[in-house]
Amino acid sequence: MRYRVALLALYFSVPALAQSVPPAQAQGATTIDAETIEGVGDLEVTARGSAEIRRDEVTIFGDLLRYNAEFGRVQGDGGVRLQRDGDRFYGPRLQFNTLEDSGTVESPKYLIQREGTARGEAERIEIHRPRALPAEERHVHHLRGWAR
Repeated sequence: MRYRVALLALYFSVPALAQSVPPAQAQGATTIDAETIEGVGDLEVTARGSAEIRRDEVTIFGDLLRYNAEFGRVQGDGGVRLQRDGDRFYGPRLQFNTLEDSGTVESPKYLIQREGTARGEAERIEIHRPRALPAEERHVHHLRGWAR
């Protein structure tokens, strides 16, 4: 049996918004889906078996995912996949911070889809998404961050 848990800090901190926006669509809402979910309240969650964690436009899949809601950290083991904005990264392990939109994927294969398509493999990829840059500069820096 699969279980689904939604960690909605925003839901409790802004009652008016929580009433008008469905929980799964609330900005900053984190949804966890897996065959087995264990945890300590909303703070630390371990998801096993076809596990999936979604937050905003980022989705992380894996055999085993650990999520710390306080710090936004996700650790994944076993056939992990990270998807964001059409880009995909596959590897045996990852660490990702959902609050900072940054992390690493070990021994990844990747597919980056922008104006053109890029595929490849690496020993490790660092993922960064700068939020303070203007949109036109963010795109160029964003690609550099993905391909390190």
